[in-house]
Amino acid sequence: MKLKVILNDQQSPDDYKLLRTAVSTVASLRDSAVLRFTDDGLTIISTSKAFLTDSTNTSSLRGDTDQLWCHLPRDMFLSFTLASIRQFNTVTMEYNCDALLTAFKRYDKIISQGTATQFKISLIPSSQWNQTVTQQDEDQETVNPMHILNITFQEVVYVNNAPMNNATYGDEAQNGSAYSNNGANTKCIVHNFKVPVKLLFKVQDVSIVEPSIENGSLILYDLPPSTGAFGQAFLNFMKRIERYSNVRDIRLHSVSKKNKDEDENEDQNNGQLKIIIDNELHWYLEICWNGPLTFNAVTPNETVDKPQQSSQKKQILPTTAPSSLLTRAQQQASGTDSALDPREKDDMFNIENSEAMISHNSSSAENSMLGDYSNDNSKEHGLQDISRMVEQAERDNNLLNEVIIRAKDWKVCSKLYLACDEAMLLISHDSSCVFQWALQGDTSDEEKGRISYYITRSKALP
Repeated sequence: MKLKVILNDQQSPDDYKLLRTAVSTVASLRDSAVLRFTDDGLTIISTSKAFLTDSTNTSSLRGDTDQLWCHLPRDMFLSFTLASIRQFNTVTMEYNCDALLTAFKRYDKIISQGTATQFKISLIPSSQWNQTVTQQDEDQETVNPMHILNITFQEVVYVNNAPMNNATYGDEAQNGSAYSNNGANTKCIVHNFKVPVKLLFKVQDVSIVEPSIENGSLILYDLPPSTGAFGQAFLNFMKRIERYSNVRDIRLHSVSKKNKDEDENEDQNNGQLKIIIDNELHWYLEICWNGPLTFNAVTPNETVDKPQQSSQKKQILPTTAPSSLLTRAQQQASGTDSALDPREKDDMFNIENSEAMISHNSSSAENSMLGDYSNDNSKEHGLQDISRMVEQAERDNNLLNEVIIRAKDWKVCSKLYLACDEAMLLISHDSSCVFQWALQGDTSDEEKGRISYYITRSKALP
């Protein structure tokens, strides 16, 4: 088994930034994660319950929990050397997020001072750097082998013929620095960080599979850029649920028109996105986004099913192509229309660019007041028929997508929204939702990677 990759911030600043963003994003959510190196590149995997270890010391990712997947292509590295006996030269390991992020922070400090140096990552057995670690016995095959991710880079320090003490930087047991003279006024510091990792067995590796999205009614929203004019307002909309600490589940409610007029402005708000809190304490809250929001719906007319797959339940893998979520969904999905939920709303008030609507259960006193107007039924009967016709027309012309998720998972999305510029939200009706954004450099608009946050439903719709 061999692993060695090299990056350089000076030669490819965008590529280093993408890797730095992926590592810092995962570290902001989890204490530990999984690195998977293959011939295609690097995948960083994180979940709220990463591993479940039983008596046989086998572990796998839970499919019913939220998962974060970061895909980075191979060509972003200056050098990529990988050798393994597994399929696709796969090397999978579990690591501590803070330990790896510490090396990146130190490298950021060095390159900010103008030092041009390479960021080298290599995998070595722990026995090669620590003599106290002995090779495991053959009868201990159930224990995951410990290895070290060795990270090295240099720092050039300019001095005025001043002596430099040969002291180590950081923890002597893991990290250290070596000093050498490169001239009368410069000295070179070699930083060395050793991040302990636990290699995963093949049975553990194959059990880590990226979640799939079941076909059905799908809708994809292009969210406002976080750095744009509506970025702060949309962030406030996402974080509104943090005011209610006793809320465990929320319902994402999206409504979109089936058919758009040809003369309709593309920037017009054709989609509607709400956060509904239907609390068991008999209070109901709707938080609506009133700003611009573009959407793309997957309908049966946009999908061509293969004959051999017509009798099978199909699933959508959002990682089958480097294009957007909608393009991948249109290739395999077959959408189904849902009826719009006609819920009456009261007490409307605007807050910035979101709208909250609160309604309470009707009391017996309110029901008794309705009886006072029973004499006007003959006049109102015609109006009620017209109202029903209008509601039915709205159902026929709109697509409804709803899913109930955990409130804490939505809070993670609001945290991820700050780290990205342009994000997308895919909602699968009564199944799951995906929060995804593409990783792009500052000098190129080409997509070089993507980060996807998969959220499964917490319970079925009522």
